[in-house]
Amino acid sequence: MILSCRFLTDVAGVNTFQVIPQAEMYAGDSQNLYIQLIDESLDRPDQGFSPRGRRYCPPTSTSLSVTFKNVDNAKVVERTAVQAFPTLDASIWYIPILSSDPLAGTVSMAAALVEPGRTLHFAFAKGVVLRVR
Repeated sequence: MILSCRFLTDVAGVNTFQVIPQAEMYAGDSQNLYIQLIDESLDRPDQGFSPRGRRYCPPTSTSLSVTFKNVDNAKVVERTAVQAFPTLDASIWYIPILSSDPLAGTVSMAAALVEPGRTLHFAFAKGVVLRVR
């Protein structure tokens, strides 16, 4: 398994959302960043799938912590993600972004999924773009 995530927008339900290549938000706004956990080793583009990856639903009592990294170490933000629809689709999570978070520009994202008996780590290189108004 190759654990990763895809960014989601316009999330209104487990089957009502759009997949986007990277997340873009305005710095200084409070918002939720939605992601869907995926296994990138399955449903690959060379097999005709778009978007890549099959959703990954971790077991109950799993936690997800996310770190937003910046070139400035003083602007690193850590958050605990929340399952958006825990009883309907355990693959969709959101990360609360606070207006006070010192995020701006392009930040990379690293995550740790703590399941019963194991911890899985992944990073998302494309990152999140936080635009300044």
